[in-house]
Amino acid sequence: MSEQLAGVPKHRAADRSLKLLGSRARQSSAEKRLAEKRLAEKRLAEKRLAEKRLAVKRLAEKRLAVKRLAEKRLAEKRLAEKRLAVKRLAVKRLAEKRLAENN
Repeated sequence: MSEQLAGVPKHRAADRSLKLLGSRARQSSAEKRLAEKRLAEKRLAEKRLAEKRLAVKRLAEKRLAVKRLAEKRLAEKRLAEKRLAVKRLAVKRLAEKRLAENN
């Protein structure tokens, strides 16, 4: 700072040093605002990323639930088909038994 004030009368040198201090203060406050803005942007980006991850997780859970439901329905269908096959076999044997009794 003394290099910038060389050759300037003392009263003006004091004014000039105050101006320099003021510009540095403005510069540091501008840097501070910029840092705060970057931090806010970073937090917002992190929040959005967390929301995306949560949405992906929910979608995966939903797909898994749909898959499990489909598997459950398929198992129920197969069980119903087996029961029906057993009933048909019982009816067939009963019919054969009656036919054998009638002959």
